[in-house]
Amino acid sequence: MGFLRSVVSLSCCALIIFLVPRRADGTGCVLEALEDCMTNEEDRRVDIRNLSIGVLDNGRWAIMGKAEMNLRNISKVTVELIKCASKQEPETCSYFTTVSYKNPCKMFESKNELWSSFVQSSEPPMLCPLKGLYSFENSVMDAEAANKKMPGLEGFYWKAKSVFSVGKKQVSCVRMEFLME
Repeated sequence: MGFLRSVVSLSCCALIIFLVPRRADGTGCVLEALEDCMTNEEDRRVDIRNLSIGVLDNGRWAIMGKAEMNLRNISKVTVELIKCASKQEPETCSYFTTVSYKNPCKMFESKNELWSSFVQSSEPPMLCPLKGLYSFENSVMDAEAANKKMPGLEGFYWKAKSVFSVGKKQVSCVRMEFLME
């Protein structure tokens, strides 16, 4: 859920990392890992099940799984990006930027954004209010759109933290690591 899709179903505040068993190469993007960073189970509003990462027939990577969401009034989505020279050189990682969307519902409706194809290909499409069970079977991120909006992403290893908030409460958090080629 950004970025994305939000969190993985957990029992009581455990932290789970999903390492991709094989690199999922796509159009300019290689997703390496997903990690749930939601710490307060009481506030959790997204429950993702059977999460996997796969490659579609056209070679693009896709996030696959199902998510139960209860996000009627999302007030903000924040994405923090950390830039690294490579995965093998963690000492090179440094803060890059934080992007906040104060009207996430409008964000989900946007065209030609990194997340647009992901949001539109979920079943049903992710449009506010986000309530119910959503299926992600061919849900892809558009690396080309990301490179147009933020030139200079390619050639680096990225760590992204995406947080969904309702009011001042964090209700979903996910970290992902990827290489932009």
